[in-house]
Amino acid sequence: MCRRAYGFVMQEAIIGGLGTVIGALIGAWAAARARVPSRANVKFVDAALSAPDSLEPAERAILREPFPQLVLDIKLLNSGGQPAYVHDLELTISDVRYSEDTLEMPKPWYPREFRIHRTSLQEPTAVYEVDPYAQGLGRSEQPGDVVVSKPLSQEVKPGALERVFLVVPQPSGGRRSPVSFEARVKITYNATRTIEFGKVLRAPLLRHPRWKTVDEVRRHLQHQLVWSQESWSPEEYEHLTEDLENLLPSEQERLRLRMELGLEPGSPRPLEWAGLPTEPRGAVRGYLDSYEQRLRDLADVYSKTDNASSEEAARLHEAISVIPRLRGELGVHDAAPQP
Repeated sequence: MCRRAYGFVMQEAIIGGLGTVIGALIGAWAAARARVPSRANVKFVDAALSAPDSLEPAERAILREPFPQLVLDIKLLNSGGQPAYVHDLELTISDVRYSEDTLEMPKPWYPREFRIHRTSLQEPTAVYEVDPYAQGLGRSEQPGDVVVSKPLSQEVKPGALERVFLVVPQPSGGRRSPVSFEARVKITYNATRTIEFGKVLRAPLLRHPRWKTVDEVRRHLQHQLVWSQESWSPEEYEHLTEDLENLLPSEQERLRLRMELGLEPGSPRPLEWAGLPTEPRGAVRGYLDSYEQRLRDLADVYSKTDNASSEEAARLHEAISVIPRLRGELGVHDAAPQP
């Protein structure tokens, strides 16, 4: 065999040997990689804000009495190959709607299909308490959004679905209870990884706000107008003068108001509106403007919950439609001046 042919044979042997070694290394790397599970990958399956009475009996059974005001129901899936450790939840509450009336009313009706959807899901594996009232919700001076943080200690195993309840207790300590609000949910797991639920959650109507019917308002205002036209005594006028001194420290302001209203013994009684004595029909206009705006605000609250088609919402819209006729009956067609 010549030297050149011998060299080609050796080169092919070396290349073939290297190929075998590289192939073996690739195979060993692939086998080792196959033995190392992929890292945890947590995703939201679903999240919802629910009232306790909308839960199934088996779900309510794990809640302590007295029942909470709300339940934040979270379902998480770990599609990775390693465990995930969920250690923090952040709840951002916005568009909070309040009703000044604190009287508790019946809980809202919930669509049947919502309950059917829930029954196919597994029961919760853990219950935590998150108190947004302790972190700012319900404080009248609290501006903008309320951000609530809650430490968790929850493991989501590889390929597993985990369902967790976070219960919101009833407000205490004189805090205002909202009628409804919106919320965004974000969790942190494995120290630095965060995910946010892709939808804005709407709280169910926490309680039906109480409101006066049009008939009640009509009777009240008619009575006030009749009462205002009755003559009053010098003693009553003296009491009004004392009240004005407390309400308006400036003598100039008190004199201006007396002149505007024609206040003197025997003149028509003023009605109180926006904290001040007001000409009777002006007070009625202000009352009706405020009443109509309150009804529209409540109708807007219903439209943003599961109660937009409820009987109560229909009654609100019917009452709003009657207000123009009521203005005509009371002789206050024109809009009330802004206080």
